[in-house]
Amino acid sequence: MARADATRVQGDRVYTQEQRGEDCIDLKDGQRKWKGGRYGNGQLVLLPEQDLLLVLTEDGRLALVNASEEFTELAQFPAIKGKTWNHPVLVSDVLLVRNAQEMAAFRLSLPGH
Repeated sequence: MARADATRVQGDRVYTQEQRGEDCIDLKDGQRKWKGGRYGNGQLVLLPEQDLLLVLTEDGRLALVNASEEFTELAQFPAIKGKTWNHPVLVSDVLLVRNAQEMAAFRLSLPGH
């Protein structure tokens, strides 16, 4: 049985994240647009103004994914060490990530600033 760990809606598309990968489903016809990434039991944040997904992977990597009709990972880097299942939090231009041992903050560049 599939289990969606994180689900976000953007326009006519829904993005889900589960252990087997990320999906983009078209809400108009129910068809899968793409299945991509293998980020484990991580979490995601939708940046709707930029059509981007920030994915915090189970092993502490942060991935930037294009939230479009085609899966494209734009960037990836190690954010924290060790396993994390916690949701990242975006406050203004600061992204906060944590696990049981550590926490990190990243200042993001926002469009128009």
